[in-house]
Amino acid sequence: MSQQTAKVLGYDFVGPYSLNTLFKKVAGIYLITKSGGEIIDVGETENLNERIPDHERGDCWNDNDGINLWFHFKNNRDQRLTKEKFLRSHYNPVCGIN
Repeated sequence: MSQQTAKVLGYDFVGPYSLNTLFKKVAGIYLITKSGGEIIDVGETENLNERIPDHERGDCWNDNDGINLWFHFKNNRDQRLTKEKFLRSHYNPVCGIN
């Protein structure tokens, strides 16, 4: 699968990545999507490599056919939290609540 860039509410996300991808230690915001692009989860992380495997909402991703991850690189934690909140409020993702 070739890497693409998608604009989501004005933010550039790269992907799609398989949820089984081994990621580097990068900080940012991630989207979990179905094959058709529907966003089922939004989250933020300091370390993508540690966050995705064994995620507490992984069962919800599976139950809702989540197969792709898109990523927006952002090191500043406060900015990540603000963007995550904005994206969640707009999309109200089915797996977005712990």
